Amino acid sequence: MFARPSGALALGLLVVLLLERGSHGQQAPFEVWSVDALEKVLPSAAAPADRTAAVSFQGARGEYESAQLVVRSDQPIANLRVELSELTGPEGAIPADALAAHFVGFVPIEANTYATPREELVAPAPCELPDPLLPDAEIAVGAGRCQPVWLTLRIPDEAASGVYAGTVRLLADGGEIEVPVEATVWPFAVPSERHLQFTNWLSADRIAEHHGVTLWSEEFWAVFDRYAQAMGEHRQTMAWAPLSWIAVTEEADGAYVCDFSRFDRWVQTCERHGVAERIEIQQVGGFEKDWSSTTIVLSDVWVTERATGRAKAVPGQVALPRLLPLVEAHLRERGWLDRTLIHIADEPSQHNTRSWSEVADYVHEQAPGIRRIDAIEGPYFAGHLEVMVPKLNHLRHWWPIYARARDEGAELWFYTCCHPTGLYPNRFLDYSLLKTRILHWYNWRFGLAGYLHWGLNWWTADPFRQVTSNGLPPGDCFIIYPGPDGPLSSIRWEALRDGIEDYEYLWVLRDATSRALERIGAGRLIDPGERSDEICRGIVRDFLDYTDASADLRAARERIASEIVAMDQAPLLVVATDPPEWQPLAEGPIWVNVRGAVERGAIVTVNGQAVTPDERGEFIAQAPLSGHGPRVTVKAELEGRQKTVERAWPVLERRPQRP
Repeated sequence: MFARPSGALALGLLVVLLLERGSHGQQAPFEVWSVDALEKVLPSAAAPADRTAAVSFQGARGEYESAQLVVRSDQPIANLRVELSELTGPEGAIPADALAAHFVGFVPIEANTYATPREELVAPAPCELPDPLLPDAEIAVGAGRCQPVWLTLRIPDEAASGVYAGTVRLLADGGEIEVPVEATVWPFAVPSERHLQFTNWLSADRIAEHHGVTLWSEEFWAVFDRYAQAMGEHRQTMAWAPLSWIAVTEEADGAYVCDFSRFDRWVQTCERHGVAERIEIQQVGGFEKDWSSTTIVLSDVWVTERATGRAKAVPGQVALPRLLPLVEAHLRERGWLDRTLIHIADEPSQHNTRSWSEVADYVHEQAPGIRRIDAIEGPYFAGHLEVMVPKLNHLRHWWPIYARARDEGAELWFYTCCHPTGLYPNRFLDYSLLKTRILHWYNWRFGLAGYLHWGLNWWTADPFRQVTSNGLPPGDCFIIYPGPDGPLSSIRWEALRDGIEDYEYLWVLRDATSRALERIGAGRLIDPGERSDEICRGIVRDFLDYTDASADLRAARERIASEIVAMDQAPLLVVATDPPEWQPLAEGPIWVNVRGAVERGAIVTVNGQAVTPDERGEFIAQAPLSGHGPRVTVKAELEGRQKTVERAWPVLERRPQRP
């Protein structure tokens, strides 16, 4: 078993000395403490009485992990700076450039997200909330204000497992404080291949506008390359590419000739950074007037006449039958057809389902090789969509219908936008980072293959001062910021990536379980995904029943990691129970069935009672439990090696109250 040594006592003693004296014995001009990276630190936050400043990371190879420090001084700080050391481990070092530090900027919030109880908000408006990760090498901090420092560790693919140590130095005129860093690297990797589809729609026009470059110029492509790189680093899988980027020319005989150079270069740039696992063609239709319309119409297509050079808008029903077959043929030639999706019209609802379905079928007739995808506001779209993307609240309301469509072959995702609000998780600025990170636990919990949001970079004129427009919730329009020469991340974007990596942990555990069962030669009694599902349901029990404690999520994540590591260690042992661990027990009496698979020849006990596996290494045992700390302990011993698997249940002491 891979054990994580604890240096908490030594770190704590060192931190107390550092906080009192600074790293060179002089009185430090400021104080520093550490907080969970899921906490949004307000400028007015008070230093906790039991504060310490020790940075701790835990992660797998190839993973990004975040930590957070807070600096505060009663006097103004003119030039706060951060220096990072390499992290030294038992078999080498993680270089200093694998660790990045950014000062967290604050943005003003004038109005809170609507229909949201106060207890679901980080702070009531008007207020300042932390979000952008600033590019500044040093920063001024006002007297009495808290300044968060965001630390990101990218664990190298080749890093050996074990515990690494280093330091973060915070410096200002008059002194410095050195904070110890500990990084635990698990002996497995977050897969480089993506197992969850993820898209944020983006605006090429806003990139050009905010960076002062001409759209489609070489300067633009250089800037966009940095955006594609950042999207890849945050595990986006979709390249958003409107048909309008294809230059269409009409010949004298009415035939269309397409110049795909912009479209292709966009996709290839995304592909270079791992962001084109799927190609996502923008909507080809929309509402006749507004969202209340019962009629969906095809959008005009801009076409240039070869003879005159005149650009004209051609109605979609005229242009698309000529254009879409050419697009399909080009995608097939490029080898991109199988991974391309096309949107029909954004957010159709029940009142325009019939019209939308007719348009969707018409588009499919013109390009049958391109699968259809849409964000939808109603349940009855099966048969007209290959990829269905309902909103999270609608997914809850009409779950049996969507689940049936998925079971019958549709790919099922979910999306959030300016709603749902209130009790639901979302990525708004005034919601906790836990509400953002937990979104991808919903993907695993409900078997949803992807997540969509419209707002990567739909910036206002000044996104650092105006974080919303058109009455939308704060932060809905964008989750990144324009920097000097590329995108700036936000703590929300970091949390979103962390959630996707949590999803990958659940996938790795299922994969490790599958391999263990295959090696044992068993598989009749246990589904490989049961344990991942079980742990996930401890975090997201139902659509509105999810943990509000970051400690719960971190404990679940560490448990997943520990079980991934243990799964490959001898003797092989896989355990499942009925009821599963997430289901509370109550006296009545309590009996739990234990299903297991173990290497043949192993001696097995369940709560101390011997169990005899069959010829496949499988066993079922029934364990009577007490309602006081009910727990099952399964032990296996083979050739002097032992393994122990435990399951524990919460207890109901009274009947649940109806809401």
